[in-house]
Amino acid sequence: MRISLLATLIAVISTTTIHVTGLPSDPSNDQRRIADVNATAVPAPVPARAKPKPTFGAEDYPTVRGSNLGGWLLLEPWITPDLMLTPDLKALNKYIPDEWTYTQVLGRQEAAARLQVHYATFVTEDDFRMMRMHGLNLVRIPVPYYAFNTSEAEPYVGQIQLPYLGRAIKWADQYGLDVILDLHALPNSQNGFDNSGHAGGIHFADEATFVDDSARAMSALIDMVELFVNDPQFNGAVAAIEVINEPLVNEQSKDKPRTDRIPLAKLEDWYRAAYSIVQAAVSPTALRRPVVLMHDAFMPPGTFDDTFNDDRGTFKPGTYALDTHIYQAFNGLNFLSEETHLYVACGAGGNLRAAAGPGKKGGARRPVLVGEFSIGTSTRCVPYVQCEGRSIADDIRTLTDYNPRPTIVVEQQQPIKGDGSAARREAKQQQQQQQTPQTNASANADANVTTTMRLNPHASFARRFFEAQTAVFEANSMGYVYWNWKTQAAAAWSLRDIFLQGWAPSRLDDPSMRMFKYDAKAAPCISENVA
Repeated sequence: MRISLLATLIAVISTTTIHVTGLPSDPSNDQRRIADVNATAVPAPVPARAKPKPTFGAEDYPTVRGSNLGGWLLLEPWITPDLMLTPDLKALNKYIPDEWTYTQVLGRQEAAARLQVHYATFVTEDDFRMMRMHGLNLVRIPVPYYAFNTSEAEPYVGQIQLPYLGRAIKWADQYGLDVILDLHALPNSQNGFDNSGHAGGIHFADEATFVDDSARAMSALIDMVELFVNDPQFNGAVAAIEVINEPLVNEQSKDKPRTDRIPLAKLEDWYRAAYSIVQAAVSPTALRRPVVLMHDAFMPPGTFDDTFNDDRGTFKPGTYALDTHIYQAFNGLNFLSEETHLYVACGAGGNLRAAAGPGKKGGARRPVLVGEFSIGTSTRCVPYVQCEGRSIADDIRTLTDYNPRPTIVVEQQQPIKGDGSAARREAKQQQQQQQTPQTNASANADANVTTTMRLNPHASFARRFFEAQTAVFEANSMGYVYWNWKTQAAAAWSLRDIFLQGWAPSRLDDPSMRMFKYDAKAAPCISENVA
């Protein structure tokens, strides 16, 4: 009989000494010292709101229109290539794929100094002001476990992230944005990606270290709750806690068996344990009880139906939600034509509805959030050395020369209808835009959008692609969170710059700002011409 992971972890955590009990405050400690960012870098408390904030995913919770702050408290080299391309690091002639290597090469003291400059400058109050100005209502903040605890065996610099995180949560609340705190990296990596802190193998679930690694991750979740949920100075801004980001599991298929990833049963145990730990950590006096958010591990809809609705009754309706990430830049989708990208986007609604359950055994449906998506149809700055000296403006110029690919039929899409290639459609649309006076709908949109489309053939597709995806997500889930808010040289992956280019409506919460008509029954679901 398998020993309960939850019981084991509770026993381990109760005797561990890695638990952090407060924000770093000792300026003499290099591990805890913060750069000069206004003392603790946290603004004055915001007065509590008159009425309780709605529960994340509840019927009275607004449609989510948010953005991620990736590449900030957890480095991803493609987002900030300049950090990896300083003269001293280039002189080493060593590729730096992740934060593990970055801190290992620099050493903790030098890495801490550089990281604190990055934390203080990459995300500022102006970013939250801009998010609100463009109609966003939520920000998802990826945080690594080592922000809360590190070991001598790891090169990471821990705890220096926390004051900046606290400041960001207060800024979010100040500008009316809810917060998802996302445990983005787990010990020994849950996916082998750079976004787990350590690219390479997936060892979080290794038998020899799984209990210890899980205990450290659970400790980080407890600290996350105690520091930023239970403390009234944060005004209940945290709406959800995500317990793991993008875990990769062994595929449960006979023709493609895998053993190098996390066994699905272990991930299910982890979800039960993490859910219970977070629920228990929330104080009865907390201004808000955050929902526990769990990623679908890129598995088919319904994979976790039995887990969430099992006989144990672990998961209570209204206290958890499912996160799914939808991209068209990987796994062969990057070879699709523009038109086919639109068909695939329009077909995403079925999977989103199926992911909400309840499954064959019945039970309650669950909220589903598209926690990451993008209009990027190809990777940028991968590897990051490709973007040395490149700016967002440079990347936009490469999109100006965008060459539409041939249409490819894929299983997920509906049969393609129309009058030919994406290139002919694009040329026809530009001609119509130049000859037809603006309608009321387009007049309400950004004043520079039509001009941008004429100058950049890719812009019309980018805008349609953004509007198609967001319309589908709003109609079939609780909403969406764009990846990412900003990058140094990847325009289609930088929502801030997407707004500046007119590739998205100026205000996401104002339907009159949309340029194209959404019709779920049409193929594709987004109009070809400006509405």
